[in-house]
Amino acid sequence: MKAVFVSDIHLGKYKYGKIDKETGSDLRTKDILNNIDQSIDFAIKKKVDYYFVLGDFYHTKKPLQIFRRLLASRISKVLKNNIIVYLLLGNHDQGKTAGHDLVELKEFDELIKNFNVIDKPVTIESNNNCFCFLPCINKIDHNIKEEEEHNYNLENIKLLTKQAEKSSSKYKFFFGHFGTNISQVGQSFDLGTVETKLNRVIDIKLFDKNLWTRVYLGDIHKNQEMNDFCRHPGSIARVDFGEEDEQKGFYYFEDGKDEFIPVQDREFKTLFLDLTNDPRNTMTNFCNEVQDLDLSKAIIRLKVKIKSSDKKLVNFAALENYLKEESWNYIGRSTIEIDDRIESLQIKMDDELDYLKIFNDYLTLNQDQIEKTLFNDIKSEGIQILSEIINSDKQ
Repeated sequence: MKAVFVSDIHLGKYKYGKIDKETGSDLRTKDILNNIDQSIDFAIKKKVDYYFVLGDFYHTKKPLQIFRRLLASRISKVLKNNIIVYLLLGNHDQGKTAGHDLVELKEFDELIKNFNVIDKPVTIESNNNCFCFLPCINKIDHNIKEEEEHNYNLENIKLLTKQAEKSSSKYKFFFGHFGTNISQVGQSFDLGTVETKLNRVIDIKLFDKNLWTRVYLGDIHKNQEMNDFCRHPGSIARVDFGEEDEQKGFYYFEDGKDEFIPVQDREFKTLFLDLTNDPRNTMTNFCNEVQDLDLSKAIIRLKVKIKSSDKKLVNFAALENYLKEESWNYIGRSTIEIDDRIESLQIKMDDELDYLKIFNDYLTLNQDQIEKTLFNDIKSEGIQILSEIINSDKQ
């Protein structure tokens, strides 16, 4: 038995890619489709028997028709190569009203050979294999309250386990779309499953290594192997910058053994710029270093840390224009601003304040942040302005 397991495609509009005028979708969508194609081409080359997708086909509820067609064309390619396809529903595939985002494909489930949309718990026997599926269900369709979902999952895991125990198949697989109590969520902005979605967190001890050949679970975007037989394939492509350092790919199973197959996903790269000390020289050095990087195929964001008092000393326009031109896509700058205006100036609350001395002390304290050619001009003009104010108050 040979199979490929893909999870969490999250096909849909992204802010990380520009619009492709030919297809009407953004270019990051093209990347995700390319990652799917890598898994499909691998499956065809290996002549696998099965191709599984473990939920979250789309990134948003009610996806546009363009994304439905793009995904359907990939599924069609798999079916044309006589590979049996199983599509398991995830939480992103569920609408807030009755029905789900694969409802159109479900209509063809019984009409198309080797094509299966799994939208309810079920056990399927196929070629000496036992497949047990627990999809993320639409609670409205099943009349299940939010607080009841966890018990619903537990009861169905036990039921599917009993069905697997009765099976005489050589290989027994469990497929679900949830996290376990030892799953590592990762840093994706889209997640938080283990901490915040307890209704989809299952104790891994419920899965007996003496029963299950493998347990493959969607929902968690970070690829990981929780033990000898339980795996999260992870998302097939980087969904956001929280997954910047995660390797993406899919699992390949053959005759009792499996391995993680990496895909070539587009690089996400964060550039960090700390300007809290000597901002002008730091900025110059940073720009020189950036020019040595190959950013042509990377999605770039810039994170800056700077003191409030130094904001006017640095111009980011040239750097950002360079990043826009040299990177595959520059998505912008986020700035952490440190308010040092009060901390930098220590004033003693005496009856009579020497404003000129305070001003002079402040300039002396920050003179390394000011260009030498400007320092004397700033000092003389400041003294003149302060003198006029002080004299006017005395009149």
